Amino acid sequence: MCTHWLSSSLTICKLARDCGFGGSVASLRFALHTPTSSTTLPGVLIGLLVSIWAYTGLMKGQSIFRRMGFALAGLRLALQRESSFRTHLLAAAGVLGALLYTRPSAVWWAIGILAIGLVLVAELINSALETLADRLHPAQHPEIRVAKDMAAGAVLIASVIALAVAALFFLQR
Repeated sequence: MCTHWLSSSLTICKLARDCGFGGSVASLRFALHTPTSSTTLPGVLIGLLVSIWAYTGLMKGQSIFRRMGFALAGLRLALQRESSFRTHLLAAAGVLGALLYTRPSAVWWAIGILAIGLVLVAELINSALETLADRLHPAQHPEIRVAKDMAAGAVLIASVIALAVAALFFLQR
């Protein structure tokens, strides 16, 4: 294993320890040093998925309220740090306002809420990936840029789908 991957895995272990997952550091370190891990982007992603799996196993022993606290903290941080997330929330409020004004059928409400959710989830995943990538590899790296661009592409696709739903809604009226 190269030094860069080792330092990245130790960084994740330090992040876990700093966030209060003291007992999980050994599990994360083990998960990050699986034989499938390598310095290629797929190897890094496999290591990250195994780490998430180890982390979620540790979350099972915690109360639902504590886990909800982590989720709400993530949403609060996204609101504080990510202007794109705030912009998407503003657009979502506009869509909900338009739905309230036009009073469509329940099907259109469901489709609109799903489209809003798709965009917001894509934006949260994009922001989480960017934050993690910047923390683990602060210097610019071509593969990190590829991963960030792909995540941004997912947000773009979700947004285009939401715009298509809005266009279909107003065309059918």
